[in-house]
Amino acid sequence: MDHRSGDSSKTKRRALSNLFGSRRSEEKPSQGVETLSAAYKSFKLAIEYEKKAAEARRRGMNDLARWAKNSGNAANEDVLSRTKEVTEIYADRKLFYADKYSSSVDHIKYIVDYDRQIEQKHKERSHWKNQFLKQMESGGGFFRNIVGGGKNEGELRRDLAEIRNQYVKCSEEYRKLRSELEVWKMLKLRALLKGMHDADQDFAVESQVIFEGQREICEQVPAVSTEDVNRMNYRAKPITKELVDQIKANFSVSSAPSTRYYHRRSEPPRRQSPGTPPPPYTPTAPPEVLSQITVSDSYLLRAPVVFANDSESSTPSRLPRIHSSPVRSGRMYPSLPPNPYQRTNVVVS
Repeated sequence: MDHRSGDSSKTKRRALSNLFGSRRSEEKPSQGVETLSAAYKSFKLAIEYEKKAAEARRRGMNDLARWAKNSGNAANEDVLSRTKEVTEIYADRKLFYADKYSSSVDHIKYIVDYDRQIEQKHKERSHWKNQFLKQMESGGGFFRNIVGGGKNEGELRRDLAEIRNQYVKCSEEYRKLRSELEVWKMLKLRALLKGMHDADQDFAVESQVIFEGQREICEQVPAVSTEDVNRMNYRAKPITKELVDQIKANFSVSSAPSTRYYHRRSEPPRRQSPGTPPPPYTPTAPPEVLSQITVSDSYLLRAPVVFANDSESSTPSRLPRIHSSPVRSGRMYPSLPPNPYQRTNVVVS
């Protein structure tokens, strides 16, 4: 009798094992919530440091410009005052794109919420399974009722059917929820990565414009070795001012709504450029106008008594390197010789 009861208990255990599976093969809840939360905190911390770095750079350049203003050197004062303006632009753009990057990182919070919903549904599905697997291993509860005769066979079958129905229902809900939320997670991940990429790329392009202009401004500091600095005139104030104005003009245009476009890799890139001006030989071509750069008469070093009357001995500073800067005269083409094919009126006698 005991032998038959033991075989019956083993049979019931195998039936439940086939229904619920073993504890060792059980699917664990999602462990990605903690990882995603850590990633979100790391990104936010990096953004906070970038903002602090931009503000620290701004303060440092302000102090450097204040020093140059009291140094008595016209070149240092002008170049650092213009560099201060450029640094202000750079810091503002850095803060702008840091906020843009931060808004993209916020998509991680949605992914974390989706993972938590999946994990909650997984726990609900595993509730009945874990309880009965625990009773199977301990040998009590349900199987004690079978062996000891606490319940008849019909009641036990109804309990088993109810457990099975609950498990199947939760499993189906879990499968549907996970399928749906996986789609949403991919969409949020796509928006996250595209937003981060666009913020980094746009800031890199604008930074290149800023640093190219700043390099041209730095080149206006005279590089002298044997000249008498007391006899030198600093002539680059109009140039540095124009360089800063060009940078500001570029960003006033870039502040308009973005015209970003996307194309397939097989398509040739489209270049966005203003309309092509007319050829130089057409009647509508712009007239030849030579831009004149106003030369400052201030000496490089300001002092109470400088050789102000000795104009012939004053050595001009090195001409600025402006070959890589945009055209400043308003002309699109260089000076050209007369048109050899232009028709002339010929008087026939």
